[in-house]
Amino acid sequence: MIHTMTDEDATLWFVDDSPVRMVWGGVRWRVIGAPERLGGRARFLPPLSLHPSAGYEGWRFRGAAEDGTSHLFEVLFDEQGWSVERVLG
Repeated sequence: MIHTMTDEDATLWFVDDSPVRMVWGGVRWRVIGAPERLGGRARFLPPLSLHPSAGYEGWRFRGAAEDGTSHLFEVLFDEQGWSVERVLG
């Protein structure tokens, strides 16, 4: 199993308070399965947060790219936005 630590920016899209898509590393990832919330309420919330899900510290989910590649991602939210912290694949 490949385990990568990173701190790279990501963009997430949400439906019904759960992540459904992510762009990271120039690749579009589709969330498959049930995402899992990480941590409790975030210490930072942007003043005009568009996503109630941003109120949580992070998410763990399996993402699949169009080429069939899939990884387990851990993403965290802070004052700079979303970032991918760990990739397991």
